[in-house]
This record gives sequence, structure tokens and C-alpha cells, in this order.
Amino acid sequence: MFHPSSARKGDDSRTSRSKRCYACDNKCKKLAKSFRDLGDARGDYTDIYNPNNLETNEKARFYRTRFCQHARLDQNEFDEKICFNHKKQKQVTRLQSSQQNNRRAYFSIMHHHESVLQFYGPTNVPNFISIHEAEHLGIYSSKGGEKVYTEADVYEDNNGQKMVALVPMCVDLDAIETILDGIPKKKELLRLKQEALKATTPKTRQRKSHGSRRNNKKKRKNGTGSPTPISQSSSDDSYDKQPRYRTNASKPIEDLENMSRKELANIVKKLNNDVKELESNCDTMSKMIPQLQQVIRHEHLLNSKDTKPLLKKKDEFIEVLEGKISDLKVTGCTRFSMSSAAYFKANKRACKELYGFKDFEFLTGFIVKVLGVSCELPKTLKATGGKNAENSLSDFEKVLLTMFFCQTNMNYDMIGAMFGLHSRKTVGDIIDKWMPILGEAGDQLSTFTHYLDDEALDELLPKWYRELELNDVCAVIDGKDFMSETVRVDRVLNCAQSSNKVNHSAFRLLTWSLPCGAVIMRTPGFFGRASEKAILRAWGEHGLLVFPKGKCILGDKGFDNTAIGYTNFNTTLHPSFLTNKQFNLGEVHHNIKISKKRYTSEVVYSRVTNTKKLAGILQREYMKFFDELAGWAHGLANICYGHLQEL
Repeated sequence: MFHPSSARKGDDSRTSRSKRCYACDNKCKKLAKSFRDLGDARGDYTDIYNPNNLETNEKARFYRTRFCQHARLDQNEFDEKICFNHKKQKQVTRLQSSQQNNRRAYFSIMHHHESVLQFYGPTNVPNFISIHEAEHLGIYSSKGGEKVYTEADVYEDNNGQKMVALVPMCVDLDAIETILDGIPKKKELLRLKQEALKATTPKTRQRKSHGSRRNNKKKRKNGTGSPTPISQSSSDDSYDKQPRYRTNASKPIEDLENMSRKELANIVKKLNNDVKELESNCDTMSKMIPQLQQVIRHEHLLNSKDTKPLLKKKDEFIEVLEGKISDLKVTGCTRFSMSSAAYFKANKRACKELYGFKDFEFLTGFIVKVLGVSCELPKTLKATGGKNAENSLSDFEKVLLTMFFCQTNMNYDMIGAMFGLHSRKTVGDIIDKWMPILGEAGDQLSTFTHYLDDEALDELLPKWYRELELNDVCAVIDGKDFMSETVRVDRVLNCAQSSNKVNHSAFRLLTWSLPCGAVIMRTPGFFGRASEKAILRAWGEHGLLVFPKGKCILGDKGFDNTAIGYTNFNTTLHPSFLTNKQFNLGEVHHNIKISKKRYTSEVVYSRVTNTKKLAGILQREYMKFFDELAGWAHGLANICYGHLQEL
């Protein structure tokens, strides 16, 4: 379409050659000159939204930010280069003068969307329009896609009104260059339309100018000129407002009968003149009809030719995008694939490696049923805006992110990149919120002492324990040290961390499990300096070690004489390996078998350390999550594995 330029010759504010287009780094300079030579407004320039006090105007600052985003400019560099608010100094040095040359930034009008230019006109494009208008023009969609403007271009003022910033967009200059050949024809068609409309518009009698009226008034005051009656002047004014072919000849029949022959002749003469003028107008309109029909057919042909390839190209582009999105869901580690059932179905070991669960379908059901979080899959690849409801992570994705944090030693930056986040702080806030929830869920899945009675313990007792006459054993106890980084800024804390088991700084905790391998209780983490007996007694003082009366605990020598820590004074049994003089051969072999069956406690800890955050050396920045990590790991040891011995 041809957009006639309204800039006059020599209008430096819009057509100056010295203007530089910041929307495309002045790549459109030659193209703009070609448009100007053809008289098209797309060769003109306009300046960027620039109020006097830009830094306090949030609306203008938002517009400038979106302009830099669309034009792929560095905003800080752009602000330094374009001196928006710098006032000219009285005494300017050469350096200051060179820094303040560019006080305004311009862009070519061709960078506006064609539908915007057609609707508002090249010189009347507003900086902001309502979302409803943008959707009507077909340039906005909250979901993005092929639309020029997305949710990121929406500005919300203090009153809650949402508007779309009409910043210039990056255009395909090669595609625009192909339009130049058709502009002369469109320009000629526009001229023909204007001539046709001008010819079909009925002529109106020109009013008397106000200047002549003022002159007549002066003449009357001076006594010159012929006075005009008031009734006559009012009738003339009303006559001037009507088209020429409308007359006051339609008078009542009685008035016509009272008229003289001369007056009737004058009326007939006027009517004949009006009829002739109407006939000439009808002839002109009939002659213009074929020309207008030709113009309409030509426009329809051009639109159909231009639309078909565009629609075809659009369909092809949509198919390509859908194919790429489907590929992203089943390949690589992206925001799509991290929550895609198809990806984990194609990669059998991925769910175990990333989240600690063998099956993603089971994991999804666990999150929905246990944590009460509905399954909401992502719609976009990137999560832009922490509070943006359209692109932010759903609670389902946040839970997956926290589970992934437990299974990896990656930092927050890498974890965020895999889930489409760019802010390390956002990742930290998500983990701080959901890690305690996962820890509590894990503790609920691994704390069962209040459910265990004699009948339940007998039913869960393995076959080997019956053969070894260990019918009274209700639990197996063991301690574990989890290594951590050393805190060297505090001498007391440094000593408290020291562990004699691993000869390293560590956290120590105790775990009680059933003979079949199910975890039923654990203590919180203590510093490695505390002995296992001291931890057991400290935990027992709270009345938490409640086992049925008459039952025994199976452990190693480190838990000897710890019955006082249990509410019902349960005795701790441990295998003894002395010389042959103190035990006969049968007793030694019996103790060896018991020791082998007690090894289930070590297997339980190997399952716990499958949570990779606890497998190596715990970093100092993650020490605050140790209890939550231990609770979640003990819960996974119960729900992700079966029993260790035959019941």
C-alpha cells in the first residue's frame, strides 16, 4: 500500500539526511531515501518517545526498554550515547560538546507494522494503545507466536490499565525492498481514486468570506454600500449551506397561484438549470463506474496474490515450529523435557538420575497425591518474569526443580538454565520454599514407630531372623557420618564438626530400620564430634524412642548399654567376636550369620546416599538444608525400593 508523505520539501524534522535510524543500526538508509524519492511516508523519520524528565517517567522508561529489546541494543550504552536529559552547559568544552551531539534518537517509519500505518496513518502512530486495539489489528498475542508484540510489551499503569507499547520492530529489509517496484502503480491508483471521489462529490456554493462580511459592515458604518435586509441575509446563509441542486422552488400550490408569470418563469428556469446539473453529475458518475470497478478488481487481485503465498508460508512456518517444539520435548534437558512424560519414556534412566524416582508417571502421581500439587506443564521454553503468570514456573515445575536440586551438585545458575530461568535469586527462592516441604514429606514416609505393635512386627519379621532365633528383634540401629565442608572462621564449630569415623568434618545421625529394611525413625543431624551413644540418649530424653516392651534392638558394639535411652528400656543386642577359648565354633558361626543379617542397616544408608547431595561432601551454602535433605532421602529409601530380606 502507498502511504503519501505529508512532509514538505525541506522539512528537516522528518526527512533530513543526517537522521540515523536506531531501530536497525541505520541499515535502512538507502531504502528510506528510495521511499522519500517516491513520496512515500515510510522514508520519513520520527523521534523516540522522549519526555524532559525521562528517569522519573516509568511509562517512557518502559518504552525505551522495549525499544532496545526489539532493536537488540544495549540499554546502558544507548542511554549514554543519546543524551536525553543532559542540559547544555554555558561553557562547553570540546569533549562535552562531542558527547552531547546526539540529543535525540530517530527511527524510520518503515519499522512500524503495515496494519498500524494503515489504521493510524504514518504521522499519527501513538506510543501506546490498548490491548483490545492491538488484538483487533492482529499485532498482539499474550502467547507470542507470529505476533509482533507479546505480553512483555504490555505496560500497566497505576490505575491497572494495560497498554501495548508500539515500539518499532525489526523488519526484513529485503522483503520491503520488493515493495518499491509496486509503489508507482499504487500511487497512480490512489490518484485515480481521489479524482473519482472528487468528481462524484456534488459542488456546493461557496460561502462569502468572513473578510468580505467585515468589509460590508465597515461600509455600512461609513454610509456606503447597499443595506441588506435581515431576512434576506438569513435566507442567503441558509441557501449557502445547501447543495446547488437543492432549491426553494417547492412552495405550496396557493403561493404558486398567487405568483406572477415572471416569477413562475424564473422558478422554471432555476429548475431546468438544476436538472441539467444533476444530469451532468449522473453522466460523470456513470463514466467513472467502469474505472472504479477496474480499480476494485485490481486491488482485489493484488491482495489475493499477496495473501496466498503469505498464508502458505505461515502454515509452513507453524509446521516447522510445532516440529521443533515436539523435538524439544523428547531431546536434551530443557524446560519442556524436564516435565515431559514422552522424554522420560524414551530415556528410561533419566527420571532416576534427575529426580530419584524410577518412573515419571509414579513421580507425577506422588506429587499430586502426597504434596497436593496439580500437574501443570509449561507452555513456553523460557520462564521470563518472576511474577508473570503467563511464563513463570508452575508449582509442579518448582517441585521438580527442588527434587532435581537434591539429585545434583550443580549450582543455582545451571539449575535455572535447565528450567528456563535466568535469575540465580529466583532459583534460590524456589528451593528455600519447597525444600522444607519435601523434607517433611520424607519424614512422614519414614517415621512409623507409632504404628508398630507386636502383631505388625511379627508379620514383618524376615524368615532368616526366625531361623536364627531372633524373634524378639524389632529394629536395627546404625549411625552414619555425612561429610561436609569445614567452617574455619569459628574454632569451636571447627572442632565440633570433626568426625573420628571419616576423619573429616561431618554431620552424624542415627537411623532405626526394620529387619526387612524399611526405615522407621531417624534423629536430626548432629555435629560429628558427638558420639552415637550421646545422640541416642539426647534423642531418648524427649520420649521419642518408643518400642514394644520385651523387644530388642540389633546394633553394633557402639550401642552397647543404651537401654536407658528407650522409653521401655529395650536392650540392644550386638554380635561378639572373641577368641575360640571363650566361644565354641558353633557360637562364632552363629554370630557371623547375625552380623550378615544386620548388614541391612548399611544397605539402607546406601539407599539414602543415592540422593547425590548427601553422597559427597556437602557444600557450606547447602548446610542449612541438611535435615530436609536427610528426611527426603530417608523417605525415598522407603518408597523407591522393596524389602531387603524375604518375609
